[in-house]
Amino acid sequence: MPQVRPAAPESASQAPQELFLNADQAQRPVDLRGEIETGAPPADRAQELSAAVERLQAEAQDRPGEQAVLKEIARGLRRGGLQLPPMPQVILRVHRLIDSGQFNMEDLARGIELDPALATKMVGIANSPFYAGLEPAQSVRDAIVRIGMLETRNILMAIMLRSRVFRVPGFESVTQGLWEHALAASVTTRVIATQARMEPDMGFLGGLVHDVGRAVILSFAGDVRRSSRGALQPQEEELHTIMGVLHAQMGAIVTDSWHLGEELAAAIVHHHDPAQAPESAQRFSWLLCAGDELAKQLAQKEEGDAADDGVAAALQALGLDPELRTGLLEEAREEFEELGKVL
Repeated sequence: MPQVRPAAPESASQAPQELFLNADQAQRPVDLRGEIETGAPPADRAQELSAAVERLQAEAQDRPGEQAVLKEIARGLRRGGLQLPPMPQVILRVHRLIDSGQFNMEDLARGIELDPALATKMVGIANSPFYAGLEPAQSVRDAIVRIGMLETRNILMAIMLRSRVFRVPGFESVTQGLWEHALAASVTTRVIATQARMEPDMGFLGGLVHDVGRAVILSFAGDVRRSSRGALQPQEEELHTIMGVLHAQMGAIVTDSWHLGEELAAAIVHHHDPAQAPESAQRFSWLLCAGDELAKQLAQKEEGDAADDGVAAALQALGLDPELRTGLLEEAREEFEELGKVL
C-alpha cells in the first residue's frame, strides 16, 4: 500500500490570511497513493481498512448488495482515491484561525460571513432559547461573542454534518438515526469530559464525529443504489455489519482529511477498544467510549445491565465514580433535547 505522509508543519509566524485555504485545497479528496495534507495519519491506516474490506468480501459471497458496496469501497482504496466528504472551505478557515491563535473576533466573523447561509444560521442559533441573551444578536460577531469561539467551531461542524454528511438519499431513516446518535454523543461526551477535567469542547467535537465513518460508508451504499437504479441495495442488517466493522478506520481517515488531529483520529479508531489505543490517545479513547455508551441510552437505543456495565467500565477508566451515570445522563438529556431543536 502507498505511504500517506503529513504535510510540513506551518510556521507560527504566519499571518492570519495565509491560513485561509483556497477552494482546491478545501475540496480535495483524500488520495491514498501519495502525499495528502492531513494531521500526520499513520501509514498503515489505509492498509488496515483494506484488509477489513477483503475479509468482509470473503464472508459476503452470496449477498450481492453487500458485495457491491464493499466492491465500491475496495475500488477507491485500490485506485488510491477515496472520495470522502470535503470539509467546506469556510469551516477549514475557522478551524485554522482558531488553532493558529493569530486572529481576532473580526477575522473569525469575516470567515463565516463568506458563506451567507451559514452566517444567517449562526445568528439564528445565537438567538435561539438555548443561547439567547438579554439582547438579540444582530451580526455574526455578536453570535460568536454569545456562543464562544470553540463552541462556534463545534456548531459549524454540527451544521455541516447535519446538512451534508448525515444525509444519503434512499437511506433517510438510517442517516437520521446516525445523526441523532452523533448529537447525543457530542453532548454526553462533553458532560463526561467536564467531570473528568478534560477539554469539554474537544469532547463535544469528538462525540460529534466519532461515528462519521458510518455515514461515509452509507454514502457508498447510496452510490451503488443510484448506479444500479435500485437493483443493488444491501439489507439494513448487512449495512450495519459493514459499518460496524469498517467505521472506526474510515472515520479516522475522514477526520485526518479534515485536519482535526491525530489524537482524535487515534481515539476514533479505538473508541470500542480503548485499552488498545496508543498511550497518547488512550484517555481520549476512553472518553469517546464513555460518551458513545451513554449516548445509546440517551437516544434510547440501548438499555439494561449490559449498557450500564459499558458506561461504568469507561467511567472507571477515566477515574470517575460509575454512580455518576444517572446524573450525567439527566444533565445530557436536557442539553440534547434543546440542541436538537436548534440544529
